[in-house]
Amino acid sequence: LSCAGAAALAANLTIVAAVASRAENHTTLMAVLSFPIIIPVLFLLIRLSGEAISPTGVGLDLDALLFLVGITIVLTVLSVLLFPFVWRE
Repeated sequence: LSCAGAAALAANLTIVAAVASRAENHTTLMAVLSFPIIIPVLFLLIRLSGEAISPTGVGLDLDALLFLVGITIVLTVLSVLLFPFVWRE
């Protein structure tokens, strides 16, 4: 769970940081651009973490975990495909 969360956050913020680095005020732009993308990832991570430590022993929600992995894969593929366009001058 922690590896999937770290990978999702890394994939999310890598492409946003690449886009924001070319701007004048890159710190503010990165915060504004990453906010709508990172919110679903954070909600999923909070939900999965709560289920992982719940005393009821329900277990992890596999749909949420697969959705998190899917978001990570999509963001990673988009980062790889769009990175050359971002760094073109």
